[in-house]
Amino acid sequence: MRRAWSYRDKLSDNERATLQSKIAQQENYLSTAYGANGGTTGLLDADGNALPSTTTALAGTTLVSNDAAVIRSVPKQLLTRDDVENDLELLQAELNENKFLRAHTYHEFLYPISFGQGDWINFVPRIGGGVTYYNDVEGGTSNVGNDTRPIFAAGFDLSAKFSKTWEDVQNRRIGLDGLRHIIQPYLNYSYVEADTIEGLGSIDRLTPSTRPRPIDVPFFTAIDDLKSWNIARIGVRNLFQTKRDGGTHNYAGINTYLDLFMEDPEFDRDVSNLYNDLFWAPLPWLALSIDSQLPIGSSDYNFTEVNSNITWMPTKTFSWSLGHQLLTDNPIFVDSSLIYSRIYTKINSNWGFSMNHIYEMEDSTLQYQSYSIHRDLASWTMSVGGLIRENQSGKDGKTNEYGLVLSLTLKDFPQVSIPLDLDPNPTGQGGRE
Repeated sequence: MRRAWSYRDKLSDNERATLQSKIAQQENYLSTAYGANGGTTGLLDADGNALPSTTTALAGTTLVSNDAAVIRSVPKQLLTRDDVENDLELLQAELNENKFLRAHTYHEFLYPISFGQGDWINFVPRIGGGVTYYNDVEGGTSNVGNDTRPIFAAGFDLSAKFSKTWEDVQNRRIGLDGLRHIIQPYLNYSYVEADTIEGLGSIDRLTPSTRPRPIDVPFFTAIDDLKSWNIARIGVRNLFQTKRDGGTHNYAGINTYLDLFMEDPEFDRDVSNLYNDLFWAPLPWLALSIDSQLPIGSSDYNFTEVNSNITWMPTKTFSWSLGHQLLTDNPIFVDSSLIYSRIYTKINSNWGFSMNHIYEMEDSTLQYQSYSIHRDLASWTMSVGGLIRENQSGKDGKTNEYGLVLSLTLKDFPQVSIPLDLDPNPTGQGGRE
């Protein structure tokens, strides 16, 4: 017989309350036992209590919400005492305030080469190196103190381009004035060797995401979570172009690709999902996009996601964007079937009005709604409004948050905005991209 043990005994009152509030947001915890006998094992249920000495499986269990540290996200995996202790250390690291002095440098050399008749084949080898130095490290799961992480990277981009033009394809109703098809198969191979500093409490770290990570080191911004990897990204781009307003217009396209893992830095995968990023922009007032990924591997980290969006602008003063996001079988995020809408109308040359809504069909909840008035200030645009957000928490399962939005946006640089609000997602969907 083994002593019943609860990981909650190691938590402070504040940490225990934080963990309990996160667990309470999840609706279902499934445990299936086969047979029964006396005593206990190192297996724990979702409340941290020891289970009887049986074979127990937790299926599809996510112990925390999407925007918090993930304690256990692997479906169909047994929670042993060692598992929970490791997860507890990760949780403690998230709760601690991480501090350190960091110096990071990385340099990369590339040598583009084109060959073949008309230079239709492009080959860009690259090699790079760098170092990250940590000093006076506080937080994390162990006493790191001072440490240095060397970085070595090598890889190449290989692509080819083929095209064919049909000048006689004409259809003004759907915006066609000639048609050119460009097909571009490509391969991006990336090898990175970076030592992992055990116990380091990261600051610039990876956040849970359904999208593939960058595999080029200069574009990998989660410096503290940089790990060794060996990945080949293989794909093919199809692009359709037409003539418009005296220039070339990207009419439609689809990018299909996948990752092959010789060494996966995050999960134990051999192959990623199959990604398809599609767009269609036939007319100035109509645009459609569909981003999807479908499972082709057998890993628990293969899942299904389909995000679609259509933008319609029937007049110069009115536009409506409508989208749908479907996510199933993701080991970190809960299943979701979400509809979002954004409507903007221009009242006159100086004033406008917009409203955003997000509706989750899985639990029939209007998660987000916002209403804003916009004022043209010559070089700037000012927006003032209010928002209501409904969360899945509280004793009754739902609670509302209310907020005000005040933002200033520079017209020449729309990505530069001054948000004087406390809502990190004023658009209601996707944040500022």
